[in-house]
Amino acid sequence: MESTPLTEALRETLAQFDDRGTPLTTSEVADSLDLGRRSTYGRLERLVDHDRLDTKKVGASARVWWRPVGTAVGVRSPAPGDERARSVDDQSFHGQSGNGEFEALVDAVDEYAIFGLDPDGYVRTWNSGARAIKGYEAEEIVGQHFSAFYTDEDVAEGVPARNLAAATAEGGFEDVGWRVRADGERFRARVAITAIRDEAGDIRGFAKVIRDMTDRDRREQELRREKEFTRKVLRTAPVGVLVLGDDGSFEVVNQRASELLGIPEEGSHAVGVKDVYDAAGDLIPPAERPYVRALETGESVRNVHLAVDTDDGGRRWLSNNVEPLDGADGDGDRVLVTVEDITQLREQNERLRRQRDDLERELEDVFARVDDGFLGVDDDWRLTYVNDTAADLIGIPASELLGSNAWEAFPEVAEGDPRAAAERAVETQESTEIEFHSDLLDAWLEARIHPSENGLSVYFRDGTAEKRRERELEQYERVVETIDDGVYVLDSDRRFRLVNEAFASMTGYDRDDLVGSRAERVFSDELVDVANDKQTALESGRLDVAVQEEELHRADGTSLVVETRFDSFEFDDGGTGRVGVTRDITDRIERQRTLEEYRRRYDTLVDLFPNGAVTLVDRDLCYVTFGGSLMRNYSLTREDIEGEPVREIMPDDLVSAVVPGYERALDGE
Repeated sequence: MESTPLTEALRETLAQFDDRGTPLTTSEVADSLDLGRRSTYGRLERLVDHDRLDTKKVGASARVWWRPVGTAVGVRSPAPGDERARSVDDQSFHGQSGNGEFEALVDAVDEYAIFGLDPDGYVRTWNSGARAIKGYEAEEIVGQHFSAFYTDEDVAEGVPARNLAAATAEGGFEDVGWRVRADGERFRARVAITAIRDEAGDIRGFAKVIRDMTDRDRREQELRREKEFTRKVLRTAPVGVLVLGDDGSFEVVNQRASELLGIPEEGSHAVGVKDVYDAAGDLIPPAERPYVRALETGESVRNVHLAVDTDDGGRRWLSNNVEPLDGADGDGDRVLVTVEDITQLREQNERLRRQRDDLERELEDVFARVDDGFLGVDDDWRLTYVNDTAADLIGIPASELLGSNAWEAFPEVAEGDPRAAAERAVETQESTEIEFHSDLLDAWLEARIHPSENGLSVYFRDGTAEKRRERELEQYERVVETIDDGVYVLDSDRRFRLVNEAFASMTGYDRDDLVGSRAERVFSDELVDVANDKQTALESGRLDVAVQEEELHRADGTSLVVETRFDSFEFDDGGTGRVGVTRDITDRIERQRTLEEYRRRYDTLVDLFPNGAVTLVDRDLCYVTFGGSLMRNYSLTREDIEGEPVREIMPDDLVSAVVPGYERALDGE
């Protein structure tokens, strides 16, 4: 077949390389051409595809390129019709030209098999590259017919003779196909045959150049597999993933990013196509967005909360992480951006905050003195009062504490923040609050310090449980806002082929221990069967991406509730499996339970309030809620009372006594 001719741009790029195989970096070639690095990189890749350049990765991310020595002197066969091929005449072909430099060069090349054939196809010459690739010594093969290099099937079909005939007719012939080594092993080869003619135009023989394509094909296959794997991960990832160029253009947009940002996965568009707002709701110009900072500084940008408009007129809140990407020459001209929808999380946090604040305001005055520990301290720092709650919490009887110096009784707080807060309250006569950890009690304590002319009143309580909940919530938010999902690949036997460290950590197993084991080791049999059914739907095209909530069993016997998004995956051997992205959603479920528990506690407190009633009324003097034993005395239910005017529900003798107090309180007294 004929080789594809080079464009003027590719010829210009190839001309930057010398004949000695000197390697150049992308930046060096770009500077020489006065061209951008991305455009230069694209040209270099196309020259490699044309077999005009070779390349290799150097270090972590850099790459060098060079011109194989043979391309300058005829080692790599020129395209058919190239007049340079005609310069290799019969004498030089036999080594009779006296050109020792050329002969030494050909013999020294071991990356290409270069040898000569007589007009009938019998081997005349043999170089070291031919010995390395074909496996024959010169004395074994010289004089043998070149059909020994073809498969039996090709020989039977007359392929060798046809190739020589094509080279004779066209001046040259190129092919990529299977060839055979001396030991019978087959390999993929790129072959070029050039006809050698004398001055009269008669065929004197053929020059044949062969390149072993085995490693190249393997590398291309691995690259295709890696690209397919990456595509599957991007497609099933529960977070949006984008790659932006230094000009703000979107080079990669996965399905989730398209959904979150409302931009198409395909097509040419840039960051300016979508309005973005900061936490205050102000519009952020494209030049001030986080990706620009990452490009300018070369540093990561983490956990930036931004908002975009939705089609229904609302706002979607996104957590953004930006990571600079090194180019092929080590320079960063692109960034990886991940976006995650945190709208629901923000709403949940806000609801939790409001409910917590409401509960504290509604119940603080009623239960503060009952539930909290209380200490009375005079102006000499002597303890004058210790309630039972305080004594129980501290673990010392009140009788032993009364009259003692507070700092001697509690040496743990005699220094540091608690004492500083108490002394500041005395000095300023302003109330203050402090939170600190007591090593003695192994608890977090929350204290409210109220000064008076005669000393201090200190209310404190054990805040360990709340602190633990806050920490758990913070940990959950960090997990959600930093991408740390587990990734796994199952083969057709449902055995783990690959797991990442996040997935291994999630299960509690070592990665090496998981690989090779069956999915049922961490997922239940029933849900594995359900996943298999979904995979069948994926493979048939009835389902795009499968999502499944399931229980993940850990090595220590505990389990996690996870959400898994997966897609089918085809292996090199033709077998099919699936690639999945798993996220731990245990904390999310626990958060919902916590919210519900807060509501149940509030309702229980209102219903069981002893020897009286707890009421909330609005400015129209209508009941918002009503609870306590008094309600039961009147044989009323909360549904009977809520929303009704106080004057219609409350007995007349109580209306005149209570309602004026309500009115004064609503007026701010």
